[in-house]
Amino acid sequence: MQALLRRFHETGRFDPVWETQVIVTVNKASKVSRRTINRLLQEQLNPSGRQVKPNPFRVGDKIICVKNSTLPLAQLGVGHPAQKVESYQMLNDQEFLANGELGKVLAVAEKSMIVRFTEPDRVVKITLGKPKAADDDDADGANTPGEEDGEEKRTAPAATSTSGMHSPATRRRDQSGQPLLC
Repeated sequence: MQALLRRFHETGRFDPVWETQVIVTVNKASKVSRRTINRLLQEQLNPSGRQVKPNPFRVGDKIICVKNSTLPLAQLGVGHPAQKVESYQMLNDQEFLANGELGKVLAVAEKSMIVRFTEPDRVVKITLGKPKAADDDDADGANTPGEEDGEEKRTAPAATSTSGMHSPATRRRDQSGQPLLC
């Protein structure tokens, strides 16, 4: 995997984050599982993205919406640092996001993140659910085939890396047990 990533960077002909997608057949229990590959890709392609534990996402991670959803719009406050969730004001509007839309993490906090989705361009706040067990980390980007179709999982919201060759596809549940939608 590292040799392949090195070749992508050396050629400079395309962006390995936004012009590629990794699809895997299993979620865990394999050296080539979604979780394993996503951790590797995040470390290789977005090693210095700002992260706030226990949130597995980093500023710059590429994510994918895995279920049609409506989320609050957010706007960066004037003169505030863009990588902190508290720098954003929540607007009174909600925005529809469709399954499969790609986004880029702009800001992270312990239990939330600000994400820019394009086509059309909009910025939303995603609130994470209850933290998962330490062995169930889903800061990742590769999809298993069923996840591409929006199959519901009880894990983290779509996840991963800025320079990532992957896009995540799982989600957590909020405190009431409702699935988070991105």
